[in-house]
Amino acid sequence: MDGPGCQCHRVSGCLGLDSGAPQPKIRHPFHRSKLVRSHPSLKRSSTFFYSRIATTAYSALNTVILDMISASGATVGYYSSADRLITTGRSALSPISDSLYPYMVKNRDFKLVRKILLILNR
Repeated sequence: MDGPGCQCHRVSGCLGLDSGAPQPKIRHPFHRSKLVRSHPSLKRSSTFFYSRIATTAYSALNTVILDMISASGATVGYYSSADRLITTGRSALSPISDSLYPYMVKNRDFKLVRKILLILNR
């Protein structure tokens, strides 16, 4: 496994680590924020936060509860597979909802939700 191709990769890797070019110094300032100043923002976003927690708990606990009351493991397996398919579909829509939610809250434009749901249900 020590042919000419492997040697070439080693050399290019070493050159990439220390190319000799000056590295720019980038400073990332970190600002501390007081809780009093952050409280209104946290309060406004709490609905979104709680909805995410509820969704996570719902998806995690269903399988556990079904396993406790089900007679066979096959039922739990079928349910888990179907649930994964649904979760995959929802995750495709998640970036859309995550980007529109702040806009809707800021502008109180809840008609936009209705329009989007009508488009998605076609």
